[in-house]
Amino acid sequence: MFFQGNSSSTYNSLFCFFPGSLARLIIAYMSAACVIILAVYHMLREIAWLILKRLSYFVSVQNYIEWVLFITSIIFVVFVYINDCGCPSSWQWQIGIFCVFLGWLNLIFLASNLPWISLYVIMFKEIFVTFFKLILFALLLIVAFSLILFMMFHNPTSTAKVIPKYLVERAHNIMWYNKCCHFI
Repeated sequence: MFFQGNSSSTYNSLFCFFPGSLARLIIAYMSAACVIILAVYHMLREIAWLILKRLSYFVSVQNYIEWVLFITSIIFVVFVYINDCGCPSSWQWQIGIFCVFLGWLNLIFLASNLPWISLYVIMFKEIFVTFFKLILFALLLIVAFSLILFMMFHNPTSTAKVIPKYLVERAHNIMWYNKCCHFI
């Protein structure tokens, strides 16, 4: 038995179906409930850490990553199963992709507590910060040169705009003069 949702819609009938039996649908809803329960549990645990650590809790970047991870995982799971067909739309997939990325990033930060991996995690952090600075500098250069080129080619009084207009007028005058001379 297939769960297809609204079969009158072409999109739902062609692309949006949940393959499998009712048991698979129940497993999907139960796994979504488990994700929500675990995310809420970890959010309560982070609130406990916030109460214990107070202002020093806000110093670590890992705490921000975990909060965004928990919130995006709840949003992804809740909104995926709100549809009548059980398949996510494009913005839901983007949230899911971001959630998986943050999950792996959080795993890397948690692996820094292991003594044989901590050196590699520190190297990863340093390389990432350096790469981010380089990307910001490159983005600054790209914006600067694109703004300069836009201003150069967009100025209506520049010679780049006047010369073609002059050439068109000159060609028109030459053609008009030649046409008038034939009648004389």
